[in-house]
Amino acid sequence: MRRFHGLLSLLLILSVLLTGCFASLSMAEGESVQIDLFGIGDFGGALDDSGTATGNPGGARIVGKIKELTAAVANPIVVVGGTSYTGSAISETNHGELVNAMYKAMGVQYAAVGNHDFDWSEADTRDEVFGAWQEQGGFTFLNANVYWTEGEKAGQRIFTPYAISEIGGVKVGFFSIIDESNMSAISGVNKGGMDMLDRTENAIEAVKALRADGAQVVIALAHLYGAQ
Repeated sequence: MRRFHGLLSLLLILSVLLTGCFASLSMAEGESVQIDLFGIGDFGGALDDSGTATGNPGGARIVGKIKELTAAVANPIVVVGGTSYTGSAISETNHGELVNAMYKAMGVQYAAVGNHDFDWSEADTRDEVFGAWQEQGGFTFLNANVYWTEGEKAGQRIFTPYAISEIGGVKVGFFSIIDESNMSAISGVNKGGMDMLDRTENAIEAVKALRADGAQVVIALAHLYGAQ
């Protein structure tokens, strides 16, 4: 993962619990508010508990821990870093529905789009599949640099590029990008009719739009390669 200068970037690459705390966001008249950010990334449908201390915690334990953490703070928000569904028989057999049930129970608000999330659809079914997942999970997929290349939507973004949530009176902006090299990790049938364009250019555009819409803090959900 890479950091964009001037942005608060959320690093979401491992399927572990991550927390981010922004404890001193300036408010009107010198007030401040604490916002706690929780998330997972590259979950890969790992719904089963491995039963070992260093293995997958499983969906139930993650939901329980997220609920415990979010209940203990005043202003939580839960996000996902992408590649949610591919990787386990239980997820794939149920077409990701159980992962979405988990995300709904966790209170996920925004999810980045990962390369393996495209394993489940092609051009004609892409809107239907991602739309069903959002409806089931009660969250919004964000991505600013994946575009349609064919048909009536050619040149348009496939997903909602960015969004703003007011948390504790603070307007927090979220956007997501994916490394363009992820296209090589998607099969030909699944990547038909789309392309991943320059992540930096689209990130800058998203940040400018969020700031123009009043975002006081901007967070990037970045599905990017990088050293851990």
